[in-house]
Amino acid sequence: MRQEPIRAVALGCGRMGRLGIQLMHKKGIRIVGAVDTNPALQGQDVGEYAELGCKLGVTISDDLEGVLDSCKPDIVIAALFSFVDKCEPFFVPVLSRGINLLTTCDEAHYSWNTSPASTNRLDKLARDNGCTICGSGLLDVFWMQLPLLMASGMMQINRIEGTTTFNTDEYGPALAEAYNIGKTPAEFETLMSGASQPDGFLMRATNDAICARLGLTPTGHKVEMLPYIAPKEIYSTALGRTLPAGDLRGTQEVVTTTTQQGIEIVTSDIGYVYADGEGDVCTWKLSGLPDVEVSVPNLNSYIFTMGNLVNRIPDVIKAQPGFVTTSEMDMAHYYAHPMELYL
Repeated sequence: MRQEPIRAVALGCGRMGRLGIQLMHKKGIRIVGAVDTNPALQGQDVGEYAELGCKLGVTISDDLEGVLDSCKPDIVIAALFSFVDKCEPFFVPVLSRGINLLTTCDEAHYSWNTSPASTNRLDKLARDNGCTICGSGLLDVFWMQLPLLMASGMMQINRIEGTTTFNTDEYGPALAEAYNIGKTPAEFETLMSGASQPDGFLMRATNDAICARLGLTPTGHKVEMLPYIAPKEIYSTALGRTLPAGDLRGTQEVVTTTTQQGIEIVTSDIGYVYADGEGDVCTWKLSGLPDVEVSVPNLNSYIFTMGNLVNRIPDVIKAQPGFVTTSEMDMAHYYAHPMELYL
């Protein structure tokens, strides 16, 4: 049983990364390094920046390789971009040093089919260097484990339907960009006609992960990206500006997956800038024997995303080398004792 605290580096110290630092500190994980490309953050003590009530003697740096070489972490917690190919250049220095990596990158939940080239390169790099890369967060718990738990009591499944909403302003500018916040309908139409996201995004990763866990064989995917229009002007804190009425306050993604086993999976997410009084909702409906429906209102997706990521740290450290998805792991756990005791 390990006695020394787990050593972690925070890669990306924006809104999500800052929360990750707070939660890791709360769980007794030792923050030994922090990296961010934002000059405004560089040079700050991590403890002061994350309002931990103390200095940690670790300053935020822009030198990823230097930090990795100087502090010898067990794992890097990366809160960067939503797409694997954008994250890959930052992940390579980590994996090439044999350091485990756990990321909030949404697509990394199951990116084998949506970004196969990047995923295979990262998988090989991790295998060659004896470390693990994994993507986790809200998708792990509420977009995979929850419907799988519901399915465990059914004798027949004909259709799986899931819908979720979340406030992009809680996650920062990277997700706002991914969800086309602030674009005009014409700009959105041009973007979609260019097939820049032909294979889907969050929900395609969700459908693929559910199929992998249930042993289903996909036979086709239909992806729809729909504009979510602002009915009146609304301020986006992530972008730092007011969105005019008629521009996009978000995007709805709908992915329909057919399978060889006859089970249809239809999932939808709406990521948008919330108005006052709006909150996260996650709903799953499984049709078959019997029918079952579960809805989770007022879900704090922001905290659940990073909370689940932190709770996955022991799983990733113990996992086999390679790009390992949470669909290959046991269900996530709450750890009542210091996390190093579970290694």
